[in-house]
Amino acid sequence: MRKNMLCAGILLLLMLAGCQRQVAETSEVVRKRVEVGETISTAWFDYTIVSVEELEQDAFEKIEVAEGDQLLSVEIELKSTYYEETPMSRYDFQIYWDRMEDTDERCFALEAVTEEQLPDTYELDAGETWKGTLLYLVPEDQNRYVLVFQEHFDDGTQQGDVGTSYGTFLQLNS
Repeated sequence: MRKNMLCAGILLLLMLAGCQRQVAETSEVVRKRVEVGETISTAWFDYTIVSVEELEQDAFEKIEVAEGDQLLSVEIELKSTYYEETPMSRYDFQIYWDRMEDTDERCFALEAVTEEQLPDTYELDAGETWKGTLLYLVPEDQNRYVLVFQEHFDDGTQQGDVGTSYGTFLQLNS
């Protein structure tokens, strides 16, 4: 148990190492760890990771799965809690794993190829709920991941003011 907690702690620290150009450096960032099925409340919406599963390599003919990768499906539900529309995109939820290269672009959700996926970009209107999947290509030799959403507030800069980072721990049974 202690070893698992240590590994989880290290993974949480490393989760922001990948895709660094999307993450601002600040000492005031708060990180919250949650599990699949728990609802997370951000500044603009609540979200729940409903399920995570590895898909067959040929599940979508438009998605090529390279040797050494696997296709991961994350089902998510979002409910707006903000009084205005919130712009969303496939880049909002990024996935991380142990020993990930900091330039690895697989941390981003794949472009939508099915109606079950969340659109590449969309507006989450006040009080509105969206439910869909995010697809990721990840290393097949991994079975533990962290799915991260990080708040960014508009402060006139391209990056924005960094708020809370939420990490949902995903474990495959394989």
